[in-house]
This record gives sequence, C-alpha cells and structure tokens, in this order.
Amino acid sequence: RRAEAARATAEQKVERLERALRDERQGRRARDVQATHDVAAAQRRVVDAEKALAEARTAAQTAEKRLAREADRAREAEDALRELRRARKREDLARAAGDTTAASALPILRAEDLRALIDAADLAQRLADGLRGVAEQAGRAVRPEAPIEPPAREQATTSPRRRRAQPRVPPGMVEDDPDALDAMLRTPRAVLVVDGYNVSMLAWGDAPPAEQRDRLLTAIGELQLRTRAQVVLVFDGAEVGPVRPPRRPGLRVVFSAEGEADAVVVREAEALPPEVPVVVASSDGWVADHARKAGARVVSSETLLRALRR
Repeated sequence: RRAEAARATAEQKVERLERALRDERQGRRARDVQATHDVAAAQRRVVDAEKALAEARTAAQTAEKRLAREADRAREAEDALRELRRARKREDLARAAGDTTAASALPILRAEDLRALIDAADLAQRLADGLRGVAEQAGRAVRPEAPIEPPAREQATTSPRRRRAQPRVPPGMVEDDPDALDAMLRTPRAVLVVDGYNVSMLAWGDAPPAEQRDRLLTAIGELQLRTRAQVVLVFDGAEVGPVRPPRRPGLRVVFSAEGEADAVVVREAEALPPEVPVVVASSDGWVADHARKAGARVVSSETLLRALRR
C-alpha cells in the first residue's frame, strides 16, 4: 500500500511537470511568433523610413534647384528695376535741363510697365522665400544645414539684440493687406518706415522726383492723421536740391547717400528700440527680407498705396 501510494504521488508529480512543460513550450512558441512579428514590423518601418528619407532628399534637391532659379530671376528683376529707375532719373534731369535730345534718347517707361516690373520682382522674391522655407524643412529631415542668406550689403546689419514688439494684425488677416496695415499702424507707439521712391515710382512714375516726394508726403500725412502712427520716409539723396523739412510732428524725412536708400530703410527700422512695433513699406525683396530679420512687419508698396487712397 505504501508503495502504491508513493507511485500515485510520483505519477501526479510527473503529470504536473508534464503540464508545466507543455505550458512552457506553448509560451515559448507564442513568444517566438510575437518576436517574428515585431521583427517584420521593424523591418517595414525601416523600409518606410528609408523611403521617406529618399523622398525628402529628392524634395530638398528639387526645392534647392527651384530656389536657385527663382533667386536668379528675382535678382535679374531687381537689377532691371534699378536700371530703369536710373534711366528715369536721367530722363527727368535731362528734361529739367531742357536737353530734349538726351531725354528722347533715354528709354520711355510707362507707369503700368514699371508697376508690372515691380509686381514681378515682388512675386519672384515671395516665391523664392517660400521655396527657401520648403528647402530648409526638407533639408532638416536629411541633414542640418545653415539657412540660406541673401547677399549682404555693407550698410545694413540685421541682428536685433532682443525680440521686437509686433504690431497687432487682426485675426484671420494677413499683414500685407490695407485693412491689416491700418490696424498695425494704430498699435500704440507703432512706426512706419517707407521706402520712398519704391512707393512713389509705383504711383506717380511719370512725375519728376520732387513732385513724387510732395505727393507722397501729402498722402502719408493724411494716413498719419488717421492712424496717429510715427512715419519715417527714406529717399535716395542722389542729386536732390534743398528740401523743406515737413512741419507735421511725427513725420520725418531721411535722404540717403546715392544708391544707399535700401540699406538706410533697414537701418532706420533696426535703430528703433525693441519695444517699438515697426512696419516697413517696400516691394524691394532685399529690403523686405532684412526688415523681417530685424523684427519688423513688411507690406508691399502696392498695399501702402491702397491704404493711402482711402
């Protein structure tokens, strides 16, 4: 009886061990299946990541090529615009001097042609800026890159020490809109810096420079009276005679050295204290780019003119 009891106990123990062994084998098979599934999923993720990386590289290369093309077009448009401005100044000087022969030899630029050229340069610069952002985002997915900088000009430095206060833009509006410009200029302590001839040539390109300045001063004075903003008007000082300073408080006119008006516009925006919200009005791509780096809002010359005509 003792032997039979011991045998029964042993058989029960063997049965328990066999059940435990079966459970362990089943668990091991389940773990093997799960591990195989995890490895397959990881391999699929690696393949997807490599595919996404290849697509990002391709997108970055495409964006960089388009950026280079659009930057070249923007530079060509700006060069052509500057050449046309110089031709217009020479024509005005020749007419003022009574030299009709020299004036007739210069190219005649209609106001609509100049407006179309300025719009084309502005559009090309905006497209280049958008492509630059796409290229930077795609480049960060591939490798860290330094941001693409436009060519620097010696007279301007765009490294604000601390973040500049921003003028208020109403919700749902973009800054390059006449209504948004009105709202921004009503921000307390806001200052508007205007690229003078860039605006006046677009509006009154057929008029002499002195008349352009007078018209723009009159229109800016009405805008300032409406918004109570401070205004700085910057003109190229090449061959400018005596000029009577404006008597309206809060309106200042600055004449740059010949060919340095763009840099002076940026420098005037930078020189204001960081707590002062700044809006720069210009369709020049270089001015707009550096003004944004200085913390200013930027509107096109066309937007300012639409706000002035209200």
